[in-house]
Amino acid sequence: MDVTAVAVTVGLVVITELFALLTLRSRLRWTARREEAQHEYLLRAAEAVAAGDRLELDDQRVYSQRFRMKIVRSLPRKEVRAK
Repeated sequence: MDVTAVAVTVGLVVITELFALLTLRSRLRWTARREEAQHEYLLRAAEAVAAGDRLELDDQRVYSQRFRMKIVRSLPRKEVRAK
């Protein structure tokens, strides 16, 4: 092999590795932003639940994304007046 072929081969390998690293970095940033947005949404939802209500969260992230949120409203209490 001559010097030009070696230089071209090394250059292509370096460019390929850099492209792979940039792709991984962009995917990581996208995932982090998505999780941050989900976190902010959950915080706003939890704050919106009125006092006395119950918020049930079911989150599973092992093999697939599953997220369930259930807001259970409490029944209004009737005041008991003393006679």
